[in-house]
Amino acid sequence: MEPKSNKGRYLLMPHTEIYCKKGSGNGLHYCISNMQGWRSYMEDEYCAMAELPHIWKKWSFFAIFDGHGGSHVSAYCSKHLLPAIIDLEIFDDSCTESNNGLPYFDVERIKLGIKEGFLKFDESLKEKDILQKKRCGSTATCILISSTNIFFINCGDSQCILSRDKKIFFKTKDHNPSCESEKERILKAGASITLSPQLRISRINGKLSVSRALGDFSYKCIDGIGPLEQPVSPEPDIDIFIRDDKFDEFIILISDGVYNISSHNICNFVRYMLQVTDDLIYISNCIINACLTKLLLIIFSPWMTLKIFIHHGVIKIR
Repeated sequence: MEPKSNKGRYLLMPHTEIYCKKGSGNGLHYCISNMQGWRSYMEDEYCAMAELPHIWKKWSFFAIFDGHGGSHVSAYCSKHLLPAIIDLEIFDDSCTESNNGLPYFDVERIKLGIKEGFLKFDESLKEKDILQKKRCGSTATCILISSTNIFFINCGDSQCILSRDKKIFFKTKDHNPSCESEKERILKAGASITLSPQLRISRINGKLSVSRALGDFSYKCIDGIGPLEQPVSPEPDIDIFIRDDKFDEFIILISDGVYNISSHNICNFVRYMLQVTDDLIYISNCIINACLTKLLLIIFSPWMTLKIFIHHGVIKIR
């Protein structure tokens, strides 16, 4: 039995064994590495699909789900969020045949489909008895990749960073109660925001430190307002970029435990390590060992190599 702290949420000593998994498809070579760290049990999950089904077979999807209050929501997300999105009619209708006979994908309709998929998926979670009884939730940070575009999808306080031309070109915005736009919604819904005296972290009703998540239905039960107006919202931010094979270097998806280390430091470390080794497991594990948590990294090189490291590890595209 693992030694636990008095509160039972954290171990007296971190669990530092790293789980790794590798795979490939669609020109992608990926690996996942995952560490439990200080938590008394693993709450985080991932989804890695280098090749999607049917007309989406040239697309790839990778995601990390940082659970809190338990692993029930994050585990369910890892298996069912992607199908809930791509099975929608609006998502399916976004694909038509172009003049040259190749599939054409409407980027804006895909964006609408992703948002609709998140909202409908969160609503469906309420019907799961085991999730209704558990006061738990999960962030969702995802990447949808085509041959031309990258969709960054973020709901919560995990983070995604795109390094382009040796600089941080894009970084997702954290969803927490201290953010002004999030604070306005939370207070308008009648919830409170308190600042923990020791860690100086803002929390909804003195408990939850994230303001957007899947699950967490005890924070989504205010009568008379919609799901996007609740203290905790399931709405993701969706940012779309055209791939730049010349200057795109890598993308990192990271849990809050990792990005407590400077984003610039992590990017500089990855950039340096890629000059001396192509062992993505080793690079990923170095970061995880330093943080005792999880990481996802995606790397584009000037010679049109896309490598992806995921929250719990690495995905590599050649």
